[in-house]
Amino acid sequence: MIENTTPVLLVIEDDQTLARSIRSYFEDYEFLVHCSTDGTEGLNLYFEHHPDAVITDLQLPGMDGIEILSQIHAAAPDTPVIVMSGSGTIQDVVQAMRQGAWDYLIKPINQISFLRYSVEKALERARLIRENNAYREHLEEQVTKRTVELNEVNRQLENKNIALREILSALEDEKDAVGKSVSNNVEKIVLPLIANLRIRISDEDRKQLDMLENQLLQITSPYNESMGETASQLSPMELRVALHIRQGLSAKEIAQIENISVDTVSTHRRSIRRKLGLTNAKINLMTYLETHLEVPTSN
Repeated sequence: MIENTTPVLLVIEDDQTLARSIRSYFEDYEFLVHCSTDGTEGLNLYFEHHPDAVITDLQLPGMDGIEILSQIHAAAPDTPVIVMSGSGTIQDVVQAMRQGAWDYLIKPINQISFLRYSVEKALERARLIRENNAYREHLEEQVTKRTVELNEVNRQLENKNIALREILSALEDEKDAVGKSVSNNVEKIVLPLIANLRIRISDEDRKQLDMLENQLLQITSPYNESMGETASQLSPMELRVALHIRQGLSAKEIAQIENISVDTVSTHRRSIRRKLGLTNAKINLMTYLETHLEVPTSN
């Protein structure tokens, strides 16, 4: 906003000669001057014209200078009010300053130039106050604007993070689904085939088959929910024996498939029960494995 280049001055002084002198002097310096010799009228002129600065006497008809000063300060504390007084007592000075006077001059004023210096100094101070207030308001507006922008950016980032987490979750679910599908196919198809193949091959080939079976179990174990906890407690041979027991094979049939003795099958069976904590002989191992080792029987 472009400020008015012509400063407006209000003079409230009951000494008409002094008031005319002040008016004439400041008009020579391109001030627009309003004058009043009555305190009440002077205050009305203030609210009508909103001058840039006010010069007021303390002793006035209608309303004294302290009351004028108090009301102007309450309405517009940044308006410079310069007090003139003929008494010049300390009490008057203190009271005027407490009510918001910007300067205090004692009459008679020998040189009006002193008064002009006081007014111009007050106007400069008022200008700096306005500029500082405007700058502060501008900064507050900028801070508010940037806060809104940052909140919007944060909201967008949060939305993107949510979308990214959903995508990653979907990919992880898809990965798990593929892994479980592979694990299920291994259990349904490959492991039964390996078990049937084991009876028909040589001891040397059986070792290679054992290695293959162990690798398959390691690959599928992260995705095998049904047998993961139980299987982790058993050795590869014990796991194969457990799978055979789960399928309802007898010790003799297991011995033939694994090419071991029936006594060895019994030893593995006891080890399986011990590792699974099945100390109660009434608990049927096959029934337990059907629940905890849910591996479908091959067709």
